[in-house]
Amino acid sequence: MKKGKILAWLAAVCALALCAGVLAACDDGGENNGGEPQTYTITAATSEDCTLTPDKTSAAAGDTVTVTAAMKNADKYLTGVKYNEEDCDEENGKYTFTMPAANVTLSAVTEAYEEVLDDGMATFASSNMKTIAKTETADTATLLVLFDQNYMTGIKYEIASSDESVIPVSAITVREVKNSDLVGSSGSNTIEQAEVNIDTSKVSLGSTWLTMYFKGTAGSSASGTITVKITVAETVTVEKWTETLVFDVSSLRYGEDALYYIRVNDNNYITGSDAKESQIFDEVAAVDEEVTVQIEYVPGHTYSITFGYIDAKAEHGYTWHNLDQAVGQGSSATGGFSQYKGGELSFISDGQSLKIKVAKTTHT
Repeated sequence: MKKGKILAWLAAVCALALCAGVLAACDDGGENNGGEPQTYTITAATSEDCTLTPDKTSAAAGDTVTVTAAMKNADKYLTGVKYNEEDCDEENGKYTFTMPAANVTLSAVTEAYEEVLDDGMATFASSNMKTIAKTETADTATLLVLFDQNYMTGIKYEIASSDESVIPVSAITVREVKNSDLVGSSGSNTIEQAEVNIDTSKVSLGSTWLTMYFKGTAGSSASGTITVKITVAETVTVEKWTETLVFDVSSLRYGEDALYYIRVNDNNYITGSDAKESQIFDEVAAVDEEVTVQIEYVPGHTYSITFGYIDAKAEHGYTWHNLDQAVGQGSSATGGFSQYKGGELSFISDGQSLKIKVAKTTHT
């Protein structure tokens, strides 16, 4: 063979060998030694707040991977899931991404809940408790939301619970409270408040964040959002003050040996709390025409009072007397007066004394 042909033949062989090497190199990037597509690993970064679970632990480039997220920290919420710092797509609480030609690390993006008790339109009433007690039978814990709008005659609302195993949304109902419900028939149809009622037989022990969104209807564009952490416990421990009630019975003229009956009911009693729903004082004598009792008072609550003379001649053993309005000592910009007014008793600080005049008029 001539020298020129030999050189051409060698050049062709080298070119073929070079192409084969390039093709082999390309194949090594997309297939394994058995000819199957190359797969890459999927791992979840360790987090104290959230557990991420992919539907597969390895995948080939181009495969769709679905990730399920479960929060472990009740004080935080999930805002997204990333794969190698890229955002996953989200739909109906599921996160998906297309597998790249690289190993993937998943990470959860979380934010802490922030308490919002007043946003200008809606206010979480100061008398509300943030702890409610679980009950075996159907009962209600009520959270009162106040509205600062003059012309709102209807509301729409949405309520979300961060942990539905503690307080499911199905256990919550909302009742609109109109101005006329508070002041009587002379009032208007303006919505003043909303009662957020929780069926305490449907809850479980633990804590959850309730996000409550309210929007005015019927010509009102006002809206507000309350965010508050509610804890469900076996019992509710509340702050209690000791107050003194003095009933002036000088106008009754029943005599020095007369005995009286007083009942004080908590209008805002919390089911399962360690406070008293009713306090009864039976066969109490007057001293210098005054009947004095000490009561347990929960700050922020109002109480109703029943006062009766124990009367052996009466059909049911009692003669019930009306109570005059009374305002006691002290006042504050936010608390007003310690007083008995409109049939409701309230105090603004511990250890006070309030005198209430018992009227001659009676009722059944």
